[in-house]
Amino acid sequence: MSVGQRTDFPLIAYAVELLVGTTSVASDTTLRPAAGTFALDTVTYNSGSSPGSGHLIIRLTGSGDGQADFAQVALSATGTGPLSPVTYYFSDLAVGGGWQTTLTYINYSPQAITCVTNFYSDSGSPLSIPFSEGTISTRTDTLQPGQSIHDQSIGNLAAVVEGWAQASCTGPVRASLLYRLYQAGVPVCEAGVNAETAPTTEFVTFAQTATGVAYANPSTTQSATITFTVYNAAGARLGSHILALAPLAHGSANLGPLLGLQSFTGFVKITSTLPIISLSLNAEAFPAFSSLPPGDLASGTPLVTP
Repeated sequence: MSVGQRTDFPLIAYAVELLVGTTSVASDTTLRPAAGTFALDTVTYNSGSSPGSGHLIIRLTGSGDGQADFAQVALSATGTGPLSPVTYYFSDLAVGGGWQTTLTYINYSPQAITCVTNFYSDSGSPLSIPFSEGTISTRTDTLQPGQSIHDQSIGNLAAVVEGWAQASCTGPVRASLLYRLYQAGVPVCEAGVNAETAPTTEFVTFAQTATGVAYANPSTTQSATITFTVYNAAGARLGSHILALAPLAHGSANLGPLLGLQSFTGFVKITSTLPIISLSLNAEAFPAFSSLPPGDLASGTPLVTP
């Protein structure tokens, strides 16, 4: 707040206080602004882990044979309590046969955050990936406030192996995964995989004959039944395909061959009996391609009914 003194009436004494309920927890009485001016007064209070109870109250008082003037009173607060844990899901990754996977975490919070990342193969078993710290199926990264990691797998497995990943973090981070194809040491294409935080039962995205889809079942105990239904640009249903996905399992396919369609442009609706994660890949200009995270639909929201 600003504390002022009139030119024609003196400031004898004042007090600025912050109260929690009826308890004064911070105060100041020290400023003496020149006549006809205001001075900025800042009072800071750190509650620690026991903030107490009651309303926050700012109390401004003047005393003596004078007048205290106050203006531009403002309160700001920053929480430093325990962070809420967050689970992130990456629906596709690839290593080997020229493919390398890069994991990125950014800690933008004022506290240290630890992320434990588990990698899974198509079958749902642990997938070991060669990083600089070793070939591991689980990695633990602790990020200090403002710290980030951008770690790419190293070496090269003989054959391409696909899978997915799940990260359990002690607080929120910016998370993403990227996998890139190298030929003769030169990167030729890549796909970015956004971190999902809420598996869902319905997705929809643009699709055409060469569109690829990837999907994973985060459940550790139940199998999911997944249905892919394709529509052309006019909204006509072209066909569907149903498959079962075991706990922690992953799969990927091109929609054209999956549904036996020679040529189409439209969209695909993906539904599941359990919440899953999913990603689509636009490969119209293959070997270049780009990722198109499917937009999720509210459960029970009708899209089309033909």
